[in-house]
Amino acid sequence: MPDEATALTDPGLPSLYQRYINCLNRRALAGLVDFVDDDVRHNDRPIYQSAKG
Repeated sequence: MPDEATALTDPGLPSLYQRYINCLNRRALAGLVDFVDDDVRHNDRPIYQSAKG
């Protein structure tokens, strides 16, 4: 994994961020698994599991 400074200056970051925002705007929870860690939770429910199920 790149260090934080490298990650923040990566030329692909704007594209990644735009895909993330598009996913949120579409309310496409299944797509969030591409952007969040497996143990991220929302209202005490794992996002990864709720997106898969």
